[in-house]
Amino acid sequence: MMIMKLFDRMTDMSVLVCTALTVIIPWGIHRINWLLHQYGDPPWKQHDSYSHSSEGQEQMRAQK
Repeated sequence: MMIMKLFDRMTDMSVLVCTALTVIIPWGIHRINWLLHQYGDPPWKQHDSYSHSSEGQEQMRAQK
């Protein structure tokens, strides 16, 4: 009887599966998108470490 009370209080398995999927699906899409950008972006569109820093912006201005 005690085991039945414990099972009745537990969350349904479908709720647990859906909760896990709400984390796994967006993370998986983000990861796939990151991989596609890493391997598929042309060289001129790839981000480098200097393009977002102030030093990189100054270097880009100096090159022009």
